[in-house]
Amino acid sequence: MSALIATSNLPAADRFEYWRSAVTDTFVPLRTETSRPERFDGRMRGTELGALTVTEIAASPHVVRRTGPLIARSDPGHYKIGVQLGGYCLLTQDGREAALVPGDFAIYDTTRPYTLAFDDSYRQLVLMLPRRLLHLPQEAVVFINMPSIPDAAAPTFWLHLPSWTPPLRDRPHEPGTLSRQRGRVAQG
Repeated sequence: MSALIATSNLPAADRFEYWRSAVTDTFVPLRTETSRPERFDGRMRGTELGALTVTEIAASPHVVRRTGPLIARSDPGHYKIGVQLGGYCLLTQDGREAALVPGDFAIYDTTRPYTLAFDDSYRQLVLMLPRRLLHLPQEAVVFINMPSIPDAAAPTFWLHLPSWTPPLRDRPHEPGTLSRQRGRVAQG
């Protein structure tokens, strides 16, 4: 299953609300905010590879929050790996911060509150997988931030991963499509 979510064909007044709903439907319930909803533009394309969801995001500045009440409402228990492909992201979880620039990545836990702040347009690859698949105690994976190393192969791998995923058909997003396929219903 693959999906394309794009706001560019919508009236400007409807774009951010559509994005807010699509973000929750694609991942987990999240609170999404922007100071300029009338100027917002975003695009997500993603696919599911077994239990792994791979999503490439390109969007205008905004903030995404996973709060305690949202976790209580729906907690499927996932780890997310955010790989910065362009722009800048400030990730905060458990009182720690990771400033991500292209080539950096961080692993964070959807069972605990977090904030992703994008102050400018950005591109990010998000890999989401159930925690149970890692077979690690919770203490073993606690907000890992991996900065890029210019001479290392890892940043090159992350930057090219989107081109290695199966072809994605451009088709409109149907709210809840990805979440229903995982057997859960996300609520907007």
